[in-house]
Amino acid sequence: MAERQIGNYIILKQIGVGGMAKVYLATHKDVPNLKVVLKVLSNSQHADRFMQEADKLALLDGNPNICQIRHFFEHEDELVIAMEHIDGLSLEEMIEREGSFSIPEVLKIITDLLAGLAPAHSRQIYHRDLKPGNIMFDKGGVLKIIDFGIAKGKADPQMTIVGTATGTPEYMAPEQFTGGEDLDYSKCDIYAVGTLLYRLIAGELPFKGDNEFVLRDAKMFDEPPVPSSLREDISREFDDIILKAIAKDPEARFSSIDEMRTELLRRSTGQDDVGGGPAPETMAAVVPEPIAPDPPTSKKQPEIPRTSRAVAGGDGRNGKRGFGKIAGTVIGVAFVSAVAIFGLRVLFGGVDAPPGGDRSDTILEPGATMADTTVSEDIVPSGDGADPISPPPPDAEPGRAESTTGAERPAVREEPVARVVEPGILLVSSRPGFAAVFINGERQSELTPFSFERPPGQYTVRIVKVVNGQERVHTETVTVTSDKTTKVSHNFEQ
Repeated sequence: MAERQIGNYIILKQIGVGGMAKVYLATHKDVPNLKVVLKVLSNSQHADRFMQEADKLALLDGNPNICQIRHFFEHEDELVIAMEHIDGLSLEEMIEREGSFSIPEVLKIITDLLAGLAPAHSRQIYHRDLKPGNIMFDKGGVLKIIDFGIAKGKADPQMTIVGTATGTPEYMAPEQFTGGEDLDYSKCDIYAVGTLLYRLIAGELPFKGDNEFVLRDAKMFDEPPVPSSLREDISREFDDIILKAIAKDPEARFSSIDEMRTELLRRSTGQDDVGGGPAPETMAAVVPEPIAPDPPTSKKQPEIPRTSRAVAGGDGRNGKRGFGKIAGTVIGVAFVSAVAIFGLRVLFGGVDAPPGGDRSDTILEPGATMADTTVSEDIVPSGDGADPISPPPPDAEPGRAESTTGAERPAVREEPVARVVEPGILLVSSRPGFAAVFINGERQSELTPFSFERPPGQYTVRIVKVVNGQERVHTETVTVTSDKTTKVSHNFEQ
């Protein structure tokens, strides 16, 4: 049997067929190891939509989580899209094979999916048919979103007949069943991601129906089971995120893909800047629970010195009472001695300051002169009307003013509460992929494309790839900010 060739590509096998196109696995005739997926338009009525898909893929070129377009051409009056071949499994196949997923695995899948959708949504491009079959993972574990066949841009013309539905019923938002020109497709994508999250967590879909109409009515009028009722290790916080994503009212859902991803990351790391509760137990395996800072110690009672307890004897209360008596006696003796010494110095005219002493900060009473004042090394004056010659308590540090009133206690410095800084995402990609990555001179074990979590700051990223026997290097310095994705990408093929 003769090989079939489309353009410069030799067909290996057919891998899919749909209402708009047939899909083939092919290899380049001159580069046998270059495999691509060819999507060949089979219905000319969908030519505009087909070209729209190619255009959307071109706009999203460079996004490591979206299947890349390689070529668009015409062959024997047929339109053809050549796309990146992803050698791996779809999420649908993984669900069938694995059955269930751990909480960290689910969070990784969903946050990567949201990270891939965010740049598309920022360009007002919406997928409209997100489901496990349209999500794949390559051999490196990188998530790839495929099949933008019914993707729609905000400014694109309406190609669906009003009143008809687009998408897969199990993952469609309630409002998608009726269609219309005023749909907010960003909220439709959020609903689909929420439904996928529900299925991965609970092991089943939130709504079931034998046909499209039963499923539509269930989504419009019924309430789904709370996920934690189907799986014991689900927290209330996780319930809230899932149910918010699949709310019947589009306005009650997350306002954006970024908001949903930020909320999932915040819940997974236990960080809640809006006064929420502690991290759910089910999230603890993702990132260790942050160590809570010690509470402020400004109200902590001063501990009785060991020497005081030894003198007082007995329990803490008796020790404090004994210490008070001893301290009072010592203070009284010191006060009488100070008064006697001061009187003798005044009597014999010895009121000069110590040699080299500085009186510049001495406060004089009205009508007094410097000869009428003295500051002793053992007597520290205090403000607020306190006795200017009252001695410090026995355990006070030399030269440090202390209050001697029973109502006041030694001030304890209040430790500042450490503020946890949210990390940012440093997304490094290249064409071709599998390039080495150096961050601030340190080689990373992961190859491109990969998302690195880094604290906010400036980073020098170096991407190294051998192309046609030559080592090519791209260096770029970027600033990572909290809760944001910073991208470094380079095309070595240019």
